[in-house]
Amino acid sequence: MYVDGALKDDSPNFEMFNTKDMTLGFELARPNEEHYLDGSLDDVAMFNRVLSEEEIAASYASGFGEKNNVSIFADIDQSLLLWLRMDDNTSTHVIDQSSYENDCEMVNSPEKAVGIMGDAFNFNRSNYLNCSTRENPYSYLDNEVITISTWVNVGDSRNA
Repeated sequence: MYVDGALKDDSPNFEMFNTKDMTLGFELARPNEEHYLDGSLDDVAMFNRVLSEEEIAASYASGFGEKNNVSIFADIDQSLLLWLRMDDNTSTHVIDQSSYENDCEMVNSPEKAVGIMGDAFNFNRSNYLNCSTRENPYSYLDNEVITISTWVNVGDSRNA
């Protein structure tokens, strides 16, 4: 795991999630337990490969260290499975900017917040994003290897 572009832990510390019912802000797989995020998310990206240390450093250097409203990614190898900038949304969905176009439904109206790159969404224990997909590109994961990149501003998280 990298934090602010620096390696903090190189051991896996989470179970592979159910790729059919992916949510952000709440763990749908265990709804009777309190697994939620109380805080904000911005610029969520998921890749079907491991990013190199150089790619992570370049991504961080491109703007994650300071507030701005510009984010660009060239997906040459089609490895970007999901990209939610949180700046592009309708009244009901956050628009996926990857080539797979799997928009995420806003459940219980998460509120806009200030993010690291433009807008973010704030989650408050009762709302989340449902990223279950029509074509489910998450099933394209080869060798169960993924990279998830996001900006998180944690308020109070419990079991998250």
